[in-house]
Amino acid sequence: MANGSFYRNDSQDLTCEIVEGVFRERMILKKKLSDLEKNNGDKDEIDRLDNMVWALKILINGYYGCCGN
Repeated sequence: MANGSFYRNDSQDLTCEIVEGVFRERMILKKKLSDLEKNNGDKDEIDRLDNMVWALKILINGYYGCCGN
């Protein structure tokens, strides 16, 4: 680099790995939720998955809010 600093590009730090894992889990749950809604699945299961998806979204957004603070 021009200022003499070096950065590693071959790995992520722990917090990025955790957020990425939570995001992947959220995408899996959103896919299951979408499939259940298309197939008129169990209403209780749809509500449970919807709540979990929102909770994971709030968790990720809250983490970024804390970092920005």
